[in-house]
Amino acid sequence: MMKRNIVLVGMMGSGKSHIGRKLAQRLKWQFVDTDRRLERAVGTTIAEFYNEAGETIFREREINILHQVSRYHEAVISFGGNFPMNVDTYRILHRNGVIVALSSEPYRVEERVGRHIGKRPTVDYDDLHNFVRTMMKQWEDVYPYCDFTIDTTRGGASYIVDTIVEAIHKEKYSLPSEIGEERCMNINKIAVLTSGGDAPGMNAAIRGVTRYAIYKGLSVEGIVRGYGGLLDEDIKPLDRRSVGEIIQRGGTFLRTARCLEFIEPEVQKKAAEFLRSRQIDALVVIGGDGSMKGAEALSRLGIPTVVIPGTIDGDMVGTEYTVGFDTAVNTVLDSVNKIRDTAYSHDRVAVIEVMGRHAGFIALYSGMASGAEIVLTPEHPVDFQAVCSHLLESHSMNKMSSIIVVAEGAATGTEVVDYIKEHTYLQANLTVLGYVQRGGSPSAYDSIMAGRFAQKAVDVLLEGKYNCVVGSVGRQVVATPYEEADKIRFVFDEGLYNLVHQLGR
Repeated sequence: MMKRNIVLVGMMGSGKSHIGRKLAQRLKWQFVDTDRRLERAVGTTIAEFYNEAGETIFREREINILHQVSRYHEAVISFGGNFPMNVDTYRILHRNGVIVALSSEPYRVEERVGRHIGKRPTVDYDDLHNFVRTMMKQWEDVYPYCDFTIDTTRGGASYIVDTIVEAIHKEKYSLPSEIGEERCMNINKIAVLTSGGDAPGMNAAIRGVTRYAIYKGLSVEGIVRGYGGLLDEDIKPLDRRSVGEIIQRGGTFLRTARCLEFIEPEVQKKAAEFLRSRQIDALVVIGGDGSMKGAEALSRLGIPTVVIPGTIDGDMVGTEYTVGFDTAVNTVLDSVNKIRDTAYSHDRVAVIEVMGRHAGFIALYSGMASGAEIVLTPEHPVDFQAVCSHLLESHSMNKMSSIIVVAEGAATGTEVVDYIKEHTYLQANLTVLGYVQRGGSPSAYDSIMAGRFAQKAVDVLLEGKYNCVVGSVGRQVVATPYEEADKIRFVFDEGLYNLVHQLGR
């Protein structure tokens, strides 16, 4: 019978945390302590939270933790001695885990619990002797629900770990990986931020990361305004509801900004220290090449990072597609189609300047889709004379209007219009689309890819394959290490570029 996790239960002082860590090291699995997990979630100690919130709220948070960790894969999970164990609890844990109860003699439990006076809620430290024996009687009713019960009174940690592993194999519970195989680090809490220029679909990516991470048993925090938010310590917890109703919205509800000072090593160290202070195990960055550089810097400082490509320009390493590109092309297409109506009505040459400082993907694809006569991109030097000759040839064949789509990195729209007016009889008008290309609801394709990229980002973190960029390669979603990402790019299609001009005559 395949079981994905090993669950350790038992009353406080039975050795669950110590044995659990040793067992996790033996299996090369992650170790999860539900008490520590709860403390990280609420930002205070178990005892303080119990006293401040009350037992009802405390138990509710424990049950939330139960549902989260029960979905883990390849984890040794240690449950706090106060955790309410009942038939429903065990039913949940049994779905994916082998339940091992740890017991111990009363004197050993008294000794262990007595070392931490005041740190365990519900413990009667004034009459510890009778408290322990009452608790042990209650646990005698629990042990039959477990797969194994192992006494930890005698024998070292290694001996007890061996006993657990042997018992599991003896009962023919198969473990998901061979002992000794390298596994992932313990990822419990992640953060997500958006950086650089906004792109349609960023909200869909935030939603995907948050909800899928929660589904996998992680907690999530959102950093406001990108890397600048790390420096300002502007962070907030995210849950399923906080990312509701954002998938259809443009922009990013976490806001974004360019943080030029983040290139400084001391600034990067400050950001890494803040993440550690928040007990954040990994960071998901949504953005372009500049954002990826920031993620790489943090990874060198020991912060696991994963980048989701989010930029309308499409010019990012590690992927053949970036979230936001499809929406931007469709936005330009819609605008060009409207401008064409006016250009035709007035016998004009319409010059439309689009974004693309270093790459002409938006210009090329929107130009092809809209039937533009000429497309100007940074990949090809602009021959203004050839542009004019093309226009004059077309108009000599009674063409009533023309469309030129120019990427900002090839030439300014003003330069194109001025040259046409100076060297031809044609009337040219300029439209600079600007930020309209970044806004608007994401297309279906961008929303879908954002979700797929988000899933991959969380999965690779849990698999221990962090410090990489998620991307689309050959229509497959893959994760590529930063040092190898430069080998993968969205290639400028020369055949499509030639076809645009062939069809535009």
